[in-house]
Amino acid sequence: MMSNPTNQHLMMQTLTMKRNRSQKDPYITIGKIGKPKGLKGEFFITPYTDSIENFINYKSFTLFEFGEPMIVNFEYLKLVNTKIVGKACNFNTREDAEKLKNAELYFPKSDLPRLDGNDAYWYELIGMEVINLDQQPLGKIHRIDNYGSNDVLETHSSEKIHLIPFIKNRIIIDIDRESNKIIVDWEREY
Repeated sequence: MMSNPTNQHLMMQTLTMKRNRSQKDPYITIGKIGKPKGLKGEFFITPYTDSIENFINYKSFTLFEFGEPMIVNFEYLKLVNTKIVGKACNFNTREDAEKLKNAELYFPKSDLPRLDGNDAYWYELIGMEVINLDQQPLGKIHRIDNYGSNDVLETHSSEKIHLIPFIKNRIIIDIDRESNKIIVDWEREY
């Protein structure tokens, strides 16, 4: 029996996506390259971190935009007004910078600073069990988004999807990485 070329293409696309996902597993997405700035290869960067100081101290990131992982070294990252501007080594024209537009920047998880206590990286929260103060399960964290005012945990259970604001010490009571649980002040009916 001959396979449908469309189905074969979808299968190859799925295998490629799975391979790329497994290549990315030891990495965390830490930012995204935006539009070019000027004519000398500079571009704007949107960081996915609260610590701008730490971000601009990194000099090397990994990209997966061109198939295989590619390490990109930076001549500099700097804060200009409220935006981060970067210049990658050997990218010297606006056209060069345009090639990197919308590329996501990855960083090895193993090189991230260790967090103590009630702090955690977003990637550590995905899959954690969420339980309210009445010990009622609210599902597992499926994703985290930011809708402007604060981050929001999206939990999935067999009964419901919850959107829980990530407000520490008010709604997020405890993050226990050891037991893979988060305690929240949130009702099941919300």
